[in-house]
Amino acid sequence: MKTSTQKVAWVTGASSGFGALIAQQLEQDGYYVYVSARRAEKLQTLESKNIQAAPLDVTDQNACQKVYQHILAEKGRIDLLVNNAGYGYMAPVEDATAEAIHQQFNVNVYACTHLMQLVTPQMRQQGHGCIINMSSVVGHVSMPLLGFYAASKHALEAISDAARNELYPQGIDVVLIEPGAIQTSFEDVAFENLNQAIKTDIYKPLASRLQKLSSQKYKRAPKPEAVAKVVHKIVTSKRPKKRYKVGLDAHFLIPLRNILGDGLIDFVLRIALRLNNRV
Repeated sequence: MKTSTQKVAWVTGASSGFGALIAQQLEQDGYYVYVSARRAEKLQTLESKNIQAAPLDVTDQNACQKVYQHILAEKGRIDLLVNNAGYGYMAPVEDATAEAIHQQFNVNVYACTHLMQLVTPQMRQQGHGCIINMSSVVGHVSMPLLGFYAASKHALEAISDAARNELYPQGIDVVLIEPGAIQTSFEDVAFENLNQAIKTDIYKPLASRLQKLSSQKYKRAPKPEAVAKVVHKIVTSKRPKKRYKVGLDAHFLIPLRNILGDGLIDFVLRIALRLNNRV
């Protein structure tokens, strides 16, 4: 097996949104990029001299293993893993199903962890590597109806913090990106699924108010190119930061929560979502 002289990246969730732009940015940065997602036809539009489609479902461990072995067989190295695959399950805690909760963690936590485990031995052998995990502002500040999505990102944050120090002596960086609201289709898909997930009528007005507030916020939000630019910063930095926040809400909400505490944050949320009147 001949080792490529070109750096090699593997980007999951690359069929749209952040992932596609990240792949194109990495190509500009000189990487050979393998792009993965379930929708093979979407990946084909990304393919170029230095971008190769590797379709898979990240929850299928055997498929992940096959793609990874294909990467090593072709290039003999892996320099960067971008764990971008994920989605947001929205539901009231009362109405959430065990199956939906499990699937949220299966994609957002277990799959990311498995991919980290796959690439670590080769990165250690090389003496260098970088793993970028796509988190969220809600990994620090949970919201009504977003509890399980937030929980999955809380978990990813904790795993990344542990891995960052475990892998530091081996020359492997673990970096978190924490976007706030970004102009993608994420919101539309999440709220469409939320309306189906709500079984208890009392939560329907809350969902409507949250969707209205979110729509206003997303209109002023950065475009997804902002996330790709952050990836560029990470891969061109000798010492990347532990966390990169994207968007005004990410930059202000996390420190604000630490300053104000849970009580005041809850008060602000209840006023904004009209949850302050108790029976």
